[in-house]
Amino acid sequence: MKDLRILLLAMSLFATPVTQGDVISLPKNQTDTEKAFALTLPQRGMSMEMVQTQYGAPLQQASAIGDPPIIRWDYEKFAVYFESQYVIHSVMKK
Repeated sequence: MKDLRILLLAMSLFATPVTQGDVISLPKNQTDTEKAFALTLPQRGMSMEMVQTQYGAPLQQASAIGDPPIIRWDYEKFAVYFESQYVIHSVMKK
């Protein structure tokens, strides 16, 4: 919910008032912040199967560490951390 509020706030900063028939387009030279808002990360509670279905196979899968096991999947622009089979955190890469 917090991520959605941040996204809506960011969109309102870059959008112009819209009337019926208007087209909204982002500037051609997007900043890193704008690109980050365009990418939605896996959310807490999603299963590994849901993440793989929505985002595809990870580029790399780190081995489980600790008890309960924490697993990291690396994608090109973000990493996803799982506890057992469920997302506990997702982070953007620089």
